[in-house]
Amino acid sequence: MLKKYSCIQLLFVLVASALHAQNNELRVYGFSQTQFDYWKGNTTVTVPNPQNSTSTIDLKNNIERNGFMMVQTNILFSKNLDDNTSIFVNAEYTRNADAERNFGSVNLREAWVNFYVNELLSVKAGTMLPRFNRLSEIRNRVPLFNYNYRPVVYEEAVRNLADGQTFVPDFANFMVHGKHSVGLSSEFVYAAYVGNSDLNFLSRVNSQENLVTSGVDTTNYILVGGRVGFNTSSIKFGDLSVGFSGTYDNKAKYISSSDIATINAIGVQVENIGAVPRIRLGYDFFYQLNSWQIESEGIYLKFNPSDKQKTQFDILQNVPFPFTEFTNNYTGSYWYSALTKSFNNAFLTAKLERLHADYNNLNSNPVWLHSYTIGYRFDNSVVTRFETFFNKGRASDAFRIDNVFYSFSIGFTF
Repeated sequence: MLKKYSCIQLLFVLVASALHAQNNELRVYGFSQTQFDYWKGNTTVTVPNPQNSTSTIDLKNNIERNGFMMVQTNILFSKNLDDNTSIFVNAEYTRNADAERNFGSVNLREAWVNFYVNELLSVKAGTMLPRFNRLSEIRNRVPLFNYNYRPVVYEEAVRNLADGQTFVPDFANFMVHGKHSVGLSSEFVYAAYVGNSDLNFLSRVNSQENLVTSGVDTTNYILVGGRVGFNTSSIKFGDLSVGFSGTYDNKAKYISSSDIATINAIGVQVENIGAVPRIRLGYDFFYQLNSWQIESEGIYLKFNPSDKQKTQFDILQNVPFPFTEFTNNYTGSYWYSALTKSFNNAFLTAKLERLHADYNNLNSNPVWLHSYTIGYRFDNSVVTRFETFFNKGRASDAFRIDNVFYSFSIGFTF
């Protein structure tokens, strides 16, 4: 792991040096956020009683912890090679990143080149955050937000509640985008992109026999997606942005060989399910007028398994926990809204979220989350926030949660 971190860090240095060598117009900037969290709650899971097949037992896990964390630090490099060509690199360190102790992660989150043809057409190639809804492309710009915990499908700290990559695509590799101006202050925008499908299709090992190295997609599936939107700005009526997004790809629904053996041992014959086609549809809304700001997003998730896969899903309904994630319900949905009131540099934010992961039996009922934040921005460089985040509900008859988070953060840009 230390070697892996060192290679990535060396790459960052080489990229920066190469860019700087061309001329002195290279921009190096970034942002960072550190926070203190106190978390108290419990999770209750109801499972079959191993000593009595007609009854169940509750497994309750009480949690109480606190600690400091460097949530995220990003170092950004950008450069205009000429009037029509620009490059961008985003190096990301998360969760107390420390190579020697194997904490957190270091990622080359973005590295792309953009070719501007005209207002209607630009072409971007490399590794980039896909333009799906409003937050996807800025999800890691943590000091910009009016809350510590991002909406749950974007927040890695609470991925036990929702696998964010199921709802939101992680990466794209080629994108065309542009805009059409309407008057002096309005525009229609669009983006269309392709990339790898589910990240679980990427190889995690080197296989000399199959001529595969780690990080290589081992399938012929791809992600196809895009967004169309409208932006307008007015001193009198405020700023408005609305958009609609969609993607099509495949999600990996693998069962390990050992799990198949376990399932077969209890008398249920099952095969591996493989890749399931997936459709995401989304909307986003943002409006700001004077000291008020409202933002909202919604995502609808739909899986389209084949008849053979549906048969396997049906069989797995008879398998006890923990294999109940292979449910024959094929939809999911997510929605959030946040309202912010500013008082000069201070602000108050209330955020409400609804997660309905019906594709996973653990979340067969909607889960509601709500949080309240008070914050203060020191000029445009430093922000501090205190957030209380509540997560309580019965996701299903077998899964109940009751958590509260208290979080204090300080973030800055440089």
